[in-house]
Amino acid sequence: MAENGGQNRLTRKQVTAITALLSTQTVAQAAALVGIGERTVTRWLAKPHFQEALSQAGQRTIDEAIRRLTAGRSLALDTLFNLMKNAASENVKRLAAKDWLEVLNTTQELNTLGLKIQELEERLDEISKRTEEDRATS
Repeated sequence: MAENGGQNRLTRKQVTAITALLSTQTVAQAAALVGIGERTVTRWLAKPHFQEALSQAGQRTIDEAIRRLTAGRSLALDTLFNLMKNAASENVKRLAAKDWLEVLNTTQELNTLGLKIQELEERLDEISKRTEEDRATS
């Protein structure tokens, strides 16, 4: 039975299948978890509304992971900093320092890429506006 009556709405089994697809490694495993045939899940995967729902659910999962990682970043950095300063083992101190520098380098690279992307988007907007203006005056 379709939820909310529309033909593009997901059934309860389809919603359950999406959850299973996001938590298992194969379509067969997801189908078995839901108690339906693999061919049924494969058929659903070919439907645009199911693909869209799966994509949205996957993005929500990624967003939640990013929120959790972000929430723990201060503790992680504090831990690395304390290991660099206070670890009894020189090897632990070295590895903590190496991790610290990798995080720093990655953060700087991502920031630089973000700024470059922003600049490119601004240039693209300018070009698009000029193109529209040129078309309007032609």
